[in-house]
Formats: sequence, structure tokens, C-alpha cells
Amino acid sequence: MSRMMEEYLQRQLRSAEQDLTDDKVRSLRQARIKALDSHRKPWVNKLRNFMWPATSMASACALVFVLIINLDTGTLTDNHSLVSDQQLEEQLEILEDLEFYHWLAEDEQRLRG
Repeated sequence: MSRMMEEYLQRQLRSAEQDLTDDKVRSLRQARIKALDSHRKPWVNKLRNFMWPATSMASACALVFVLIINLDTGTLTDNHSLVSDQQLEEQLEILEDLEFYHWLAEDEQRLRG
């Protein structure tokens, strides 16, 4: 190609780019997408459309499964209880002391009155 021909074609291309309307741009994009998709195998498009919902459903099922397993086995075990045995004993002693003080107060009131 000669240099003049190349410059002429570049000027023509630039003027055509400036004259493009939104409808032409949209139709060119659609044609490009259609051309790219035509090279793919049809099963690839079907697989691609199927993968998002399938992946989402599998993730949701896995999450539900994990939650059910955790609720079923419980998050508290003998080794990891929220309140230790020593704390339970201390609370029980406090309750027994309170019962004793209450009994003393009732007995004192009974003796006075």
C-alpha cells in the first residue's frame, strides 16, 4: 500500500468514527458479541448460564448443612462449657448461704414476734 492511500484510509476511518450514532455503536457491539459467541460451542454457553445458579445453590446448601451440624452437635461440649464446674460450685454455695440467711431472718422474726 502506498503512503498516500494509507493516509487517505486513516482520514476516512476517523471521519466515519465521528459520524457514528448511538444506534450504530449499539448494533456494532451486538454484532461483535454475536461473532465472538459464534466461535464458542453451544454447550459452553449453556454450561456458563447454568453455573451461576448451580454454584449459588451448592453454596447455600453447604452453609445450611454446616449450620445444621453445628446446631445438632451443639456448640458446647464438656471441655468447652460456658460456665466451669468451679463457677457452678461457687454459685451453688452462694445460693445455700442465701437460703441460710433467709432461714435465720425468718427464725429471728418468729422469735421476736
